[in-house]
Amino acid sequence: KRGEQQYVGAFFEIKGYRTDENKWYLVVEEPKTEAFEVMKQLRSYTILVVLSSICILFILSIIMSQAITGPIKRLVEETQNAAGSNLGQSIEINSNDELGTLARSFNIMQSNLKSMMQQVLEKSSEAASLEEIRQYADKIFENVPSAILTIDSTGKITTFNSVATKLIGLQQGDLVGENIEKRLPNSIVPIINLLQDSLIRGVIYIKHITDITNTSGSVIPILIDTSIQKDSMGNTIGAIGVFRSVKEIQQFEESITRAKNLAALGELSAGMAHEIRNPLTSIKGYAQYIKSELVDKPELIHDVSTIIFEVDRLNAIINRFLIFARPNHPELKSENINSLLSRVFEFYNREIPDNIKLITNFDSLPPVSIDADQMEQVIVNLLLNAIQAMPEGGVLSINTRYVKQFGLAEIIIADTGLGISPQNYDKIFEPFFTTRNKGTGLGLAICSRIVENHKGFIEVLSIPGEKTEFIIRLPVDEGGEI
Repeated sequence: KRGEQQYVGAFFEIKGYRTDENKWYLVVEEPKTEAFEVMKQLRSYTILVVLSSICILFILSIIMSQAITGPIKRLVEETQNAAGSNLGQSIEINSNDELGTLARSFNIMQSNLKSMMQQVLEKSSEAASLEEIRQYADKIFENVPSAILTIDSTGKITTFNSVATKLIGLQQGDLVGENIEKRLPNSIVPIINLLQDSLIRGVIYIKHITDITNTSGSVIPILIDTSIQKDSMGNTIGAIGVFRSVKEIQQFEESITRAKNLAALGELSAGMAHEIRNPLTSIKGYAQYIKSELVDKPELIHDVSTIIFEVDRLNAIINRFLIFARPNHPELKSENINSLLSRVFEFYNREIPDNIKLITNFDSLPPVSIDADQMEQVIVNLLLNAIQAMPEGGVLSINTRYVKQFGLAEIIIADTGLGISPQNYDKIFEPFFTTRNKGTGLGLAICSRIVENHKGFIEVLSIPGEKTEFIIRLPVDEGGEI
């Protein structure tokens, strides 16, 4: 140390100059500041290099992290979207490593999922449409006046309407949804066999007659038509059977034939009635003149009076026949059937003998367009017939009923009288047919004609010796509400 300056020294023995007494050394001195300057510079440089390396590594790590985590984040987002039923665009990762392979696999999965969802939506839409069509068809089938039974392509019963229930006696809930491979009631087996034949072999039956047995054990011949249901692609989806009782069809055809015959007979007979009335008028006139001249011969006055009485009776018959032959066109007005029946009972209650019990049961009915006077004539005629059928007394019942599915109001007039014999069953609505000595045979014919002019129809059910039931069915007003 020299003054305030510090030095750093080093020495080294010089062996070539060593003697026994002395040793030679090489001594080097340098100020301390100059000796450590290089080390300071080296340390600074090292620190700078380390810091620079750290910065460069940090930047590279960020870049590499983004390059790796970016596609992973995108993959996670798309996976979450797919889980939430939101299928986005494909992931674009152009690399040959495991991440690229995963992205390509995800894109394939997403594409397949889209396709699958589209197919599911289409099938769901088709299924919904088929269900709507089926529900609409069921409503139509319920309003058809024929019995209907349908099966689908899997063999399941899909329709069994209320008319079929009434005809056969089986309930809808016991059949609809059942498979025909199961043990079904024998009542519908003949119908099921025909529908199976239509499904398997494509056979269509038109006006095919077969027998079925209802739940009461009665054998019922039916007339059935079958058809095959197909979808928009032409694929078979089921078979339909429409059937009716042969007896019911015969009665309907007889009713139509009777109406046509009555119309033709009425036109023909109207002219004949006028031709008969003219000579009757002359006969009555001459008879009245003769009666006035027989003052001194009282024994003949009775005979001439009989002639005049019979002429008047013939004229009354002709008047009734003219009503039948050319009935007045009904003046239709919206009426309440129950109110009309109440008015009839009020005026004609005295005509009911004490030994006949009257029972009434009126259902709520919508308005019906009728000619009240003509319909009153029908009801009175049926009531008087029912009373005359019970000379020993009995029960007279008058009911009304609303058949909503067919839009009909029904008037049922029943008695517990003698009934109608089987040989007369098909003749009671024919003009001039009567089983009473003093009857003209025009009452029921006129009733039938009036009801038909109201676009309705009248039916009769009778068990000889037990009961007779007349049913008048009239269409209710369109849009009418109870």
